[in-house]
Amino acid sequence: MADAFEREAIFKREADLVARNIRKISQNAKHIEKVSQYSKGSVDDLRKEHEVLHETKKLAEETKKKLEDMKTSLSQGTFQNQRQAKHQHEKLTDEFTSACTTLQSVQRDLVSKEKEQVRRVRAQSGTRPPECSRNTRGKRKKHEIEASKRVKDVRRWDSNIVPSLLPSGTFMNPSNN
Repeated sequence: MADAFEREAIFKREADLVARNIRKISQNAKHIEKVSQYSKGSVDDLRKEHEVLHETKKLAEETKKKLEDMKTSLSQGTFQNQRQAKHQHEKLTDEFTSACTTLQSVQRDLVSKEKEQVRRVRAQSGTRPPECSRNTRGKRKKHEIEASKRVKDVRRWDSNIVPSLLPSGTFMNPSNN
């Protein structure tokens, strides 16, 4: 009997952690969206937003793993309140799906801004006078490369985030951007 109580305690701790992670993912998505709306699309703003997005993606991946662990423990053990535990897992999965959908939308907006920034940098590099220093051109080229890498990273994550947890068709195809 102690083993069943121990499994339930572990399940409850995991559920609490997942709930906190989901709240944090939602908060970060709202924060990125809010900052994105009021930013002027500067390199520093985009970089900060990207850093928050990166940390949020790591948190989402950790949360996905915890939800999978919870599902496994539900199928392996008999809980005193099996129905309640299953309902809690389903509720957390739904909340996680919603948070990830919001995050993905914000992420796509960020990718759009990144693309626009790359276009602006490229346009500026073509209109700069020849006396522009080599160092300045190098910095612009470096920013173009960094922004391009971030766009690719977002697309890669976009296609891998939670396909096993989400109903098919929940996310749009990232190649449509």
